[in-house]
Amino acid sequence: MNKKLTLNETLDKIRQISGIKNDFYSEISEIFKNTPFNKELNFLKESTDILLKNQKEDFLSHLFESAEMLDALLDICVLSFSVENTKLGNDVITFSLPAGWTCPWANTCLKKVERYRVVDPNKVNTSKVSKRTGLDVPYKGDVVVHKGKNSQFDCFAANQEMQYDTVRENRWHNFDLLLAAGTYMDQADLIMKSLTFFFDNEGFRTDVRIHESGDFYSGEYLKAWMEVAKKMPENKFYAYTKSLPLVQKYQNELKDIPNLSITLSEGGRKDSELGNIDIKQAKVFNTPEDLLAAGLILDLDDNLAKEKGGKDKNFGLLIHGTQEAGEKQQLKLRNETFMAYWKYRKYLNRQLGLPTETRMSTEQADAALAHIDDILTNQEKYMKAKGIKRIDKTHFEYIKKLLRYVKKYNVYDFDDNLINILQDKYK
Repeated sequence: MNKKLTLNETLDKIRQISGIKNDFYSEISEIFKNTPFNKELNFLKESTDILLKNQKEDFLSHLFESAEMLDALLDICVLSFSVENTKLGNDVITFSLPAGWTCPWANTCLKKVERYRVVDPNKVNTSKVSKRTGLDVPYKGDVVVHKGKNSQFDCFAANQEMQYDTVRENRWHNFDLLLAAGTYMDQADLIMKSLTFFFDNEGFRTDVRIHESGDFYSGEYLKAWMEVAKKMPENKFYAYTKSLPLVQKYQNELKDIPNLSITLSEGGRKDSELGNIDIKQAKVFNTPEDLLAAGLILDLDDNLAKEKGGKDKNFGLLIHGTQEAGEKQQLKLRNETFMAYWKYRKYLNRQLGLPTETRMSTEQADAALAHIDDILTNQEKYMKAKGIKRIDKTHFEYIKKLLRYVKKYNVYDFDDNLINILQDKYK
């Protein structure tokens, strides 16, 4: 893996390079590959000319005269966080690393996506029709994937990297910066500065999920997050992990950090040792019925993961997200229907003016869908009757989506006893 250079290392490297200017430009372009700087060829050439003359002050002035370039530099120097997880909503920010590559103890979910696409010369200048958009997509290389020999579940995080180049690049960007940072204190400093930068630009969030993708790949890295939690007591940090040996090593220190919650995730290479540590555990089940038989509660919203505790706080999860075609795909569709129905049942009832404890029938859902379609078809009439100036079409479409889950839930005919796997607030 190529190491990303710091700005000072880049300056030194420029001065050491010998040859014609084109060699300098080529070298600089490679250093800033996959960054906004690489797209500004004139900027790179002008900057290189200034540096070759050893005019450091002129270089800095040239760099910061453009607000766009300053933003690009900041993007390179800080870690990337996200609020795009639909399960967690906008109240939780997430941090991610490359799936699989940073999961040293992964087993039943192990899946890795190569950082860079591999170009097949025979496919250059060809295109294919996108199944999602129907548009011609030019060939830009093949995404290479490796699955573990014991893999049973399709890793949702790895599937995101397969589908989106930018997601993959952001996660490797985070990994590069952490590896270059050095000691755990330096890594902690990088994380805290990056979080502060995020909060300044996107607004403060209390909850931080460590690793929507990736895991604690070293003791130094785990210690870095422990240090961050200690120094940012106003935030709540939580993480799922299969890095059992590292958690075992620091379990006493971890228990003394009130705003850092760790959940041990089954399916790793060290599962045989899970009984030796009193930290809560999560297990993924194929069906709600399997979870009920295990006597565990389903975590619908990560609130159980956020709680700090020992084995008395163990909970279950259901397979969801992208799965391979076949049985697992059918199970995940059923599971997602079950989860969506119960998670949004009370909200949907309130939106429709029904008692919050109502379990809607298919006929009720059909009637509600027909009513919404009538509203959207006769918007002016509805707005006049309600005395409003506009209709939030997006909101109505969302309600329709939830109503379709109600219909599917009734088709699956789930057993009433499955209510016992729900958190109290959803019952």
